[in-house]
Amino acid sequence: MEQADLVLVLNDISLGADHSNALFSELQERFPDIPVLLVQNKGDLLVDSETLPTGTLLCSAKTGAGIDTLRSVILSDVRRSTTNVTDHLVNARQASLLMTIADCLGAVLTGIDHRASSDELAVDLRTAIRLLGEITGETWNPDVLDTVFSRFCIGK
Repeated sequence: MEQADLVLVLNDISLGADHSNALFSELQERFPDIPVLLVQNKGDLLVDSETLPTGTLLCSAKTGAGIDTLRSVILSDVRRSTTNVTDHLVNARQASLLMTIADCLGAVLTGIDHRASSDELAVDLRTAIRLLGEITGETWNPDVLDTVFSRFCIGK
């Protein structure tokens, strides 16, 4: 969590709007430089007379209400945290991998929207993680190693 750009505390509002307040407060104190957002889920079960603390996001995974707002908040935080990043050096192979990763993650999002099984979602998610590992060097593709050794003279 020390390296997180944003922390979401997801509370089941059916257990009470204040059910996760202790965790929320603890995380705010423990990580003062990281934004912590309290997200109240199951908003479809909320009684109209209940009031929520300012800055609380209300959504319903069941009905989809508030999900667009949550996405917008996350997107704006991503934009804020990458504002000062100016250098993006990638070669053609990395660019191709990034495009494939984006396609895989898009397929995951589409699968979530269409209520695909977790097994189906895991295939695309694992592929994206593996390809990301190829970019970061945590995993490698044997074809890439063959290309490197065939194009470069590596002596003793």
